[in-house]
Amino acid sequence: MKIAITKRPLSTVAAIGAWGLLAFIMVPACTITIGARKNDSVQDDASSADNNSQDGRSDTNDIATDQPSQSEEDIGEQVYTQLDPHELALAQAKAGHLSCALAGTLDSLNLDPSTLDDATLMSLIEQYGPAAAELADTWFSENIDSSMVSAVNGPKFECKRTHGCEYWTKCSLNYIPNVAHSCYVDDCGTAKCSTCPDFVNTLLQNIAIKAWCSYVCTEDGTRTPNIVAVGAGGISPLGNHFIGTFCLPYP
Repeated sequence: MKIAITKRPLSTVAAIGAWGLLAFIMVPACTITIGARKNDSVQDDASSADNNSQDGRSDTNDIATDQPSQSEEDIGEQVYTQLDPHELALAQAKAGHLSCALAGTLDSLNLDPSTLDDATLMSLIEQYGPAAAELADTWFSENIDSSMVSAVNGPKFECKRTHGCEYWTKCSLNYIPNVAHSCYVDDCGTAKCSTCPDFVNTLLQNIAIKAWCSYVCTEDGTRTPNIVAVGAGGISPLGNHFIGTFCLPYP
């Protein structure tokens, strides 16, 4: 379903890209630490998250307080520690840029949040996700010095508790890897991601979504895990559901 928007969203998105290019010229290079930190919070049962791969939605009200076993939490952390740190850092940066671009693009539409039920929000992500992905690629190519990024190993499982993100999911919107895969929550927030341009902070008004969630997706069943995609999702303003996951291939 295509959602008709009367506020010229595509021109707005183009303006966002132009602001971004100006910001990149003005902001000096710096060393960036990307991604999640290890913590004492725990993740939700993987089997419950698997259900959202069918329709891109899950009810965070029902599962936000679930307490998984320690072994389930260990799986995600072990996967991260086996990934090449440099590749993980780049994937984390790309996932963060995608999540922020998607949230900012939806916010730029100036929609009434009382009209954004889950089905409408999912349609908007499908419709405007590709434009947001192009914007994220521009930010990434202009803002990230691949020689200066570093990763902090470990999925950010507290995003389940603090914002309602799924700790584990699969790609269900846009790009779907042709292999069995798992996407682990890498970051979340209600403002800009730590690696996004500073000007993005003014674009995120938390209107279209209550919070954004970013993911790094790895292939299942391999001796050495490899990254196959990055993903973005969000929490709906009406149902408080997780909507996602919109994915891009990696690299």
